[in-house]
Amino acid sequence: MANLAEALTQHDKVRRSTDIPLFYGRKDKDSISPHQLLERINRAKRVANWATDERVCDEFYLCLRDRAISWSNTLENIPNFNKNDWTQVQAEFLAAYATKFTARTLCTSFQDLRQKSDENVQDFYNRVSEVFRDAFLVKPAHVTTHGGTEAERFALTEVQAQALMKRGIDNMQLLVMNTMFIGGLKEEIRTKVLETGPTQIQASVKLAREIEIISKDKKDKVEKGAYINSVEVSSDAAALPAEDIEILEIDQEDVPSIQKINVIRRRMNKPPLKFKVRPGSKPNPNSRPYNGNVQCNFCKIFGHVQKDCRKRQTAGAPMVDRTGRPYPASGPSNGPPSGWSNGVHTITPPGYGMMSNQYPHHF
Repeated sequence: MANLAEALTQHDKVRRSTDIPLFYGRKDKDSISPHQLLERINRAKRVANWATDERVCDEFYLCLRDRAISWSNTLENIPNFNKNDWTQVQAEFLAAYATKFTARTLCTSFQDLRQKSDENVQDFYNRVSEVFRDAFLVKPAHVTTHGGTEAERFALTEVQAQALMKRGIDNMQLLVMNTMFIGGLKEEIRTKVLETGPTQIQASVKLAREIEIISKDKKDKVEKGAYINSVEVSSDAAALPAEDIEILEIDQEDVPSIQKINVIRRRMNKPPLKFKVRPGSKPNPNSRPYNGNVQCNFCKIFGHVQKDCRKRQTAGAPMVDRTGRPYPASGPSNGPPSGWSNGVHTITPPGYGMMSNQYPHHF
């Protein structure tokens, strides 16, 4: 009984480790690339000890769906083709579904290697690695063949010379990948990575991830109002010149919040926070532009006009002039005083005839 339980447990482990994703032959439904699918099947073959090509091909055909099933049926039309020969099946599968990398497609792929605004460093690196991996698989023969004379091999056999060539090619490929990865990072991350200048791809990825975490932490502090609290409690900031204050990297939607903080700092005779907008960020479509020079006549707070004042709206109070006197009621609603027309007040100074100045009446 114990042996049966152990066998069932082992069978379950093998089943889970050899679970092959489905392949539809459609980009909108496939979650795995053709190369990745074949690699998964070859690894499952080793784990489950699939001894024959026929068994491997059966497992492969069972994971096909939709258009991929139609493709498998076309294999019968190929003269002298053996559907149970795993080597032949793999070659035909890649010919049908794997991207054909040419000089043109490689250039297009390299042009797209830019970190997107909503893409983190790890996801961007995964994408770079996929492009280079596919590109490396299609190197022309003259790149990987030594082609030199026996004397040029310096007493090395042809096999040894090829092995040394492969190592040099692999190192150069990783160097080019590292350059493309750094060059495609977001500007604020790329600048800091270049200050260190790592030449190995793993070192660059590790450093970029660390910088990304630090930048995200700063952004979270701004969103939570941590810098507003520092305005209230920090007395040392007042003694610092503006040049010594750290430059914050923020999204466009955070600009109004920082501007409000700077209004408070100026009133406290403290230097304003310096910031720059993160490239590619977008403003909040629901927020209004902040004008720290405008003061509400009702609550006396800078940054909005009394028409939009929530305190006045909550209190149900009328709009007032700069001295605090309510505008006289006109009909069912409280409007501007007589002499105002569409926000323009006509003033007639004594002895100077008629002249007009424009003053918004709803501050």
